[in-house]
Amino acid sequence: MASLADLWGALSPYFGQGMATGGATPVSPVVQPPQPAQANAHNPSSSIIPWTPDMTPSQGAPTPDQLAKMPFGAFSQLRDQFPSQSDQNYLAPYEHRAYVREYGSNPLEKAILGVALPAGYNVGKSAGLIGGRSQPSLEEWRQSILGAFDTPSN
Repeated sequence: MASLADLWGALSPYFGQGMATGGATPVSPVVQPPQPAQANAHNPSSSIIPWTPDMTPSQGAPTPDQLAKMPFGAFSQLRDQFPSQSDQNYLAPYEHRAYVREYGSNPLEKAILGVALPAGYNVGKSAGLIGGRSQPSLEEWRQSILGAFDTPSN
């Protein structure tokens, strides 16, 4: 089993180094390419980050900066316009971010929508208990958390 330090080391690139010291380090909303699996000391073949789907967008897809600012309602059309699995994996994290940003009306709701629900949702998708258009990924969770800190644009 991975230690908390191993898990933090694996997640730090997604959230910025400043969180370890309590400082706020801005994190760019850029989709990171899948990283090679990292083995832990107890099981060299195990992966600390189990969800690394192909997130390569098709030509003409919006950039990560554009997606991070789009309203939740725009994603339905984008999902239909870019139907490949890699496109669905690319769009899903930003759709999660927009949902949290627009439907979390107070800090408690944003914490639940941005942290707890995506964790359970990704575990459910991984176990095959929940269906979805995209594969489970830590990027969905990361973007959901960032959505909790975004300001609604309405």
